[in-house]
Amino acid sequence: MSYKAQTIIETIKGINQIYYLPSIQRKFIWDVHQIEKLFDSLMQNYPIGTFLFWSIEKGQDPSHIDEYTFYEFISNYNEKNALEFMQTKVEKPSCKDRLTAVLDGQQRLSSLYCALRGSYAFKTSKRLSPNDQYPKRELYLNLLYRCKSEMDDKFQFKFITPKEADIKDENHYWLKVKDVISWSDSPNGRNDVKKKAKALVRQIEGAGLANLTAEQYDDIESTIELLWERLVTEELITYFEIKKESLDDILDIFVRVNSAGTPLSKSDLVYSTIVANWEEGREKIENLLETLNSKGDHFKFDKDFVITLCLALMDLPQKFQVKIFTRDNVKKVSDSWDEIVTSICDSVDLLVDFGFCHDNFTAYYIIIPVAYYLYKSQKRLCDLNESDKNTIRKFLITGMVKKIFSSSVESGLSNILGKLKQTNLNGDIELRCSDHFDFDSLKTLEFQERTLRVEEADVDEIINFKKGPLTFMILSLLYPDLKLSEIKWHQDHIHPRYAFDKNRLIKYFAEKGMKLDDNTLKAWAANSNTLVNLQLLTGKQNQEKSKTPLVTWIYNQFPDDDKRKKYCEEHYIDFDAGFELENFDAYYNRRREKLKKKLMEIFSVQVISEEETRIIEEQTSEEESVITPEGKTIAEAAVSVLIDHPEGLTCKQIYEAIMEQHLYEFKAEKPEVVLRIEIRRRCQNVDISKSYETKWFRIVKKVDGECYYGITFSD
Repeated sequence: MSYKAQTIIETIKGINQIYYLPSIQRKFIWDVHQIEKLFDSLMQNYPIGTFLFWSIEKGQDPSHIDEYTFYEFISNYNEKNALEFMQTKVEKPSCKDRLTAVLDGQQRLSSLYCALRGSYAFKTSKRLSPNDQYPKRELYLNLLYRCKSEMDDKFQFKFITPKEADIKDENHYWLKVKDVISWSDSPNGRNDVKKKAKALVRQIEGAGLANLTAEQYDDIESTIELLWERLVTEELITYFEIKKESLDDILDIFVRVNSAGTPLSKSDLVYSTIVANWEEGREKIENLLETLNSKGDHFKFDKDFVITLCLALMDLPQKFQVKIFTRDNVKKVSDSWDEIVTSICDSVDLLVDFGFCHDNFTAYYIIIPVAYYLYKSQKRLCDLNESDKNTIRKFLITGMVKKIFSSSVESGLSNILGKLKQTNLNGDIELRCSDHFDFDSLKTLEFQERTLRVEEADVDEIINFKKGPLTFMILSLLYPDLKLSEIKWHQDHIHPRYAFDKNRLIKYFAEKGMKLDDNTLKAWAANSNTLVNLQLLTGKQNQEKSKTPLVTWIYNQFPDDDKRKKYCEEHYIDFDAGFELENFDAYYNRRREKLKKKLMEIFSVQVISEEETRIIEEQTSEEESVITPEGKTIAEAAVSVLIDHPEGLTCKQIYEAIMEQHLYEFKAEKPEVVLRIEIRRRCQNVDISKSYETKWFRIVKKVDGECYYGITFSD
């Protein structure tokens, strides 16, 4: 079938009568400047691209056609309600004598309709519009505009308010574009339009607004007539019409057309596929996003996140590919939608409890494994105990600190979800561990040289973090008893950042007869903005403290010596280091050590003690030379025991079983210690040293601080 053409006014008349939007579309996103540019292009006879229409005849199978969802075009657009605005659905498409869906050209046609039949409201200042910050604007053409350079538009189209349109001076005389087609919307009305144009020019001339020549007045008249011709008489809408019944065929065409250029992103196409196969999909997804983003101090979840979430919870591949969203897979999503919503809403409520919002939550996709755990275990937020919540908090923060999604969200999520789930004997996918969030098993994963394990070197790096979202996360771990969801907490510089300006430091020490060298000045300025010099205070406390020197603030806040000591203890500050600025080095170094010790404890970072090192050096080498009659090493003997104990055993229980079964003959003075060290250093979940990792053992559980070890079958 060849291309066809028709006038703009013919097309506009058919909108919401013949022409509709299919569900495979994105929302109207063009701004006023793009629409104004479109009309300038029309006037200069620039091509505005072809359109692709899908024509559906009334004679086609009604039950088949009514499976599809179509929407009306927007006439009056308001940026204020853009996110919440729901387009009107077409009821019973099969009842239409003729229905044509716009597959390509949706933004252009929506723009033309908005300009010629509706309005566009966008935000303005309160000074200009005190009663309504989103006043309704219509498209006007400035008849007194004169192009000053080749870079400017040749014609000045602009969306303005009626009040702005009333302003007439030597440079402005506004003609509402709608008025031109109201004079006559038929090609036969040329004479009427000429009369209207002449009358308008005489009106401008009579007003004496501009000192124009007769030729310039003729140009204005010609401009008005040209606008009418472009809209009413010239066939500028070139389109190709297809007739197919299958939505799959239409979707394939839609993808091909939109993949050739850049009108739609990859996620837009996937999203379009979902809503094409799910009538209520768009509305459901948009409602979910509105709910999620309004929680706490607000978030910025988007449709890409929701699509990824659905892939995860339905155990589909983590790939943004149209072919994954078959009708059957979309039905799985729609059938499970209520449970999906419950799981992610509870997960985001948990984020709020942890004090997170858009400002300090740096990796949105990391919450998906938590939603997966809740979804598969059928747990609600109220079912989680404090231990599970703390584990989830550590997982989220560790993942963001270690930036496990920095290289690829798809592969990162696939790794995590793959570790959390297994296929049971019935072929169903279930959680490996459903009684708690299994963070320990996730520590065995690698994400392109990144892991979820925290080692001593990581803690050293964390302590040097500059103030930002990551330091807030770490502070939330250091202050676990704060009600982060109930009160707005600020990151406060304990020694005010204000004091570390180079000139202020020089002046401060000069007054005390002292001097700091340049290296110290630079080091202090840098260190003053790290985690070591940060604490959490309420917004009110932080504002009151402001630039007040620490020594002044702490004595004002805590006049009593015991209360000062308590404050220091709660905030990891060495009381004896001194609070004066000249004692910053002592304060900084001692608090750094306190924070490091606490973070090592929080992240369960284990280091080999000097005593253990001595044992490893003096005794383990002797043990490694021993081969039992069965040819087993210490680790292999432990594996032999654990094969029959999937529930896990302590090191003491493993040792007793080895001795009872004569699996290994220890030569060391402290055999239990040697066994414990051997298992720990070979355990993929306990960080001793990367060089000791052999991925033989894992922690099955922890009870009262005692580790129960099992074996892993990882390669």
